Amino acid sequence: MYLHPDLNLRKMHYLDELEKVGRVEKPSFHTYRRVFKAKNLSFHSPKKDQCSLCVSYREGNDTVKHKLKARYDLHIAEKTVATAKTRIVASMLLHSISKFPTIEEISLRFFETNHGQSEGDSAHSAISRAISKAGNVFLPSQLYPIISLARRNSPYKVVPMKFSDFKDYKSLSKDLRILSIRISESGKNVKWTDVMEVLVTQASSLKIFFKNSHLEPEYDCIVLKRLNIDLSKLELPELNKEQPKISCKKYKDLVSWCQGETPVIRLPEHQQFFLTLPHSDELA
Repeated sequence: MYLHPDLNLRKMHYLDELEKVGRVEKPSFHTYRRVFKAKNLSFHSPKKDQCSLCVSYREGNDTVKHKLKARYDLHIAEKTVATAKTRIVASMLLHSISKFPTIEEISLRFFETNHGQSEGDSAHSAISRAISKAGNVFLPSQLYPIISLARRNSPYKVVPMKFSDFKDYKSLSKDLRILSIRISESGKNVKWTDVMEVLVTQASSLKIFFKNSHLEPEYDCIVLKRLNIDLSKLELPELNKEQPKISCKKYKDLVSWCQGETPVIRLPEHQQFFLTLPHSDELA
């Protein structure tokens, strides 16, 4: 059994002693450690959040498992849920594959919360640990070396992004009129919130293939008819026309950290960053 990573053996022994104040018999740390190991306990920080249904089923008794079995079996078979943003993602995939003719196809599955099977899980875990050990971080630029060296043998490559790097794919999905297509090529009603997998191919640049279940053997698809847009030459608009601003209230709160006889943020170069943050002029 794994215990919370914020605990350790010394801390647990200390808490145990507090509970037994006034009692004659209190186990020594050596005895406590021996019993701890005998019970096959350890501390563990999971690489990602755990699914509550899976944990309940795995750790439940026979009665709990019997009650959850049907729901759990279906849950494991699917492990996915689509979102209302599927159509935006589909337009993004179409645009991406049009820009790179050497890519034959791109597919994307929507995993259920806490069931992601991403290669990035270990990276997220390593970066999270590195940041927690780094101490105080005042500026975004201080995160670059921390993130990069979270994996020392083969450092991560950090690519800073500007607000102008983010593109407006929502407007593209509207231009493609994806939502106006109600019937699939097979004649079935299209409900984007039920879509669990999306596929686009270089060979069928005006089609979006999809599945409503990973158990379905074949893809259905929708056809983008009367499309007068050459996606390969399309330059997407920026998502933000100007640098986003924080609220006036938030700005004043941050500035207060730089003021007074004993400011939280003391170094002038750090203070300058917060004092020059773009912000709205009036309280919301």
